[in-house]
Amino acid sequence: MADKKISALTAATTPLAGTEVLPIVQSGATVKVSIADVTAGRAVSATSIATGLGAVGTPAYTFTGDTNTGIFSPAADTIAFAEGGVEAMRIDSAGNVGIGTSSPTTKLQVSAASGYNEIRVTSGANNLGLSIDASVAYLATFQSTPLTFQTNSTERMRITSAGNVGIGTASPAEKLTVNSGSSEFAIQWSGPGNDWVLASTASRAYIRNKTASLETLSILNGGNVGIGETVPDYKLDVNGTFGFTPGASVTPVDNGDVVFELTSNTTLTVKAKGSDGTVRSGTITLA
Repeated sequence: MADKKISALTAATTPLAGTEVLPIVQSGATVKVSIADVTAGRAVSATSIATGLGAVGTPAYTFTGDTNTGIFSPAADTIAFAEGGVEAMRIDSAGNVGIGTSSPTTKLQVSAASGYNEIRVTSGANNLGLSIDASVAYLATFQSTPLTFQTNSTERMRITSAGNVGIGTASPAEKLTVNSGSSEFAIQWSGPGNDWVLASTASRAYIRNKTASLETLSILNGGNVGIGETVPDYKLDVNGTFGFTPGASVTPVDNGDVVFELTSNTTLTVKAKGSDGTVRSGTITLA
């Protein structure tokens, strides 16, 4: 509505009729604000009110006493919001929303020219932040709440407030806890030409070359270790040949310890510490 003095309004009928919308009584006389008064300077149809496009410093739709804050249209099929004469948000012709940017390339793009930039979601006292600065991206909680990751509406991974990571479990007790459920295979890693898995059953844990379908190491619940042997009968059970490289000469420390040393090119020395604490040795001559 264009500025207009009450004294310039025309007399109203009683009751109001036609385009008369607001009666005003002054000095015993009743005048009226009409639709023509309200729409002066604007294009009006039965379904809309149109005005100029405006600009970032002079928005088309603004507020009394704050004329550089409001809504304007900087381009065709584009709506922008100004705050203090600076563009704060834009919805472009593709439906992309930009906050801090006038050229959003995705459905929602939040930009900062420099420094720390964050989006925060709040529920009660709990906060989740997605942020980035010049060198690091962050996904963070700010209270003692866990951070979970889901697919198909099912939790797949959790980071507790203590920093423990659980995959397949919501209560990881260690820095990394993996629960493979009904599957034996828990962790897979790949190297040049081969895939390896760390797996377990009710009675043992094992390492398997998945590419070659070859189990290489097995550890029973009781502590027996098998190399090339899935059910080792001894503390170390090797199925196949094995070798060792001699190091510095050592002496058995505990009762029952046995040490093998190659003391020359043709002599293998065996040292053993008996239950009486005495170290005894013998040699085997090699051809």
